[in-house]
Amino acid sequence: MNTMRTAMLLAVMTALFMGVGYLLGGTGGMGIAFLIAAGTNFFSYWNADKMVLAMNHAIEVDERSAPEYYRIVRDLAARAGLPMPKVYLIEADQPNAFATGRNPENAAVAASTGLLQRLSHEEVAAVMAHELAHVQHRDTLTMTIAATLAAGRDINERDTAQAPRVALINESMAHYFFKNENPIGRRFSFTSGEGYPIEIVGVVKDIKDANMKQEETRYVYLPLHQAENPGQVAFYLRTEADPGQIMNAVRREVRRLDANLPIFDVKTVPMQIDDLLFRERLVAALSAAFGLLATLLAAVGLYGVTAYSVARRTREIGIRVALGAEKDRLLWLVLKEVVLMTVAGLAIGIPGAYALGLYVESQLYGLTASDPMIMAGAALLLSLITLLAGWIPAERATRVDPMVALRYE
Repeated sequence: MNTMRTAMLLAVMTALFMGVGYLLGGTGGMGIAFLIAAGTNFFSYWNADKMVLAMNHAIEVDERSAPEYYRIVRDLAARAGLPMPKVYLIEADQPNAFATGRNPENAAVAASTGLLQRLSHEEVAAVMAHELAHVQHRDTLTMTIAATLAAGRDINERDTAQAPRVALINESMAHYFFKNENPIGRRFSFTSGEGYPIEIVGVVKDIKDANMKQEETRYVYLPLHQAENPGQVAFYLRTEADPGQIMNAVRREVRRLDANLPIFDVKTVPMQIDDLLFRERLVAALSAAFGLLATLLAAVGLYGVTAYSVARRTREIGIRVALGAEKDRLLWLVLKEVVLMTVAGLAIGIPGAYALGLYVESQLYGLTASDPMIMAGAALLLSLITLLAGWIPAERATRVDPMVALRYE
């Protein structure tokens, strides 16, 4: 099923390329678009896994360099009847793991050092078993998971006011105070003179609770019954039913327990995320619109200038045809100059785009100024337009009667 979905996606992209090619250059343009689409699909199919691993700076390891990690993957693959995948390690504190590859015979699994350091042998095996399941089901385009609870246990119903005081800390606090040591079982206090009554029982991943650009902040999570002054309390409910119906039931239950207790600011998590990201999404939408407009104007201008430049050589092409020049050689004569111009433009434009990207990188979230897919896509689009702009008028000129071409002004 997943193989069929991938094939359908590639087929749709190829059809889209061919349609654009036909609109721009007729049958010949459709043929060139097909070749470009086929080349792009072929490259993506064979190299997508390498691009993902390279973007994560993953390093391939073996049984000598990472014996326990490697043996876990080897044993799980053998039990699942899968070929042994390549095993990669990512030098990163953030717990993370993913599987990639076009099929089980060419699969790869990767895990971060943060995940291997924080999880036990059994927990790492569970994570890698999850990733190998993606390999087995052939849905390893780029599947990534991260452990919410990085180490230890969660707060539970046994952590009452009479129970020993416990707390969870996030990864930033664990790294700040304990570096690479295991914080589980260590004790701390908020004030001096009372010893160290609070035991750390778990480490959770960092979150952004204010906005998506928030810097990593050190957090401590306490059981509600052990907090001295909890202040405002928020409840999160998880349900598979309609949230609106659940909220009505919750309101009735709260009213039954305490008719004077107010309930306010009721939102689903998607609604909270939408409110939080409204400004960023508005800016992103406007930026995307202006970016598309700029790309369209650049494409139209590039096509017009190139096509006019080639069309001005119709008389020259007619003379060459009259002297017996072959059509293919004439086309290559024109396209060679177009290709050189394209290469020169890319050599100037890509470094310039990278430099400007660095200038505005502080305004981006989740993106870098050197995003290879964005740059490659823009370069491919403009290169395709330039080649079509040179090929269409050149091909048309080679079909003109030499006597007509000689009188062309």
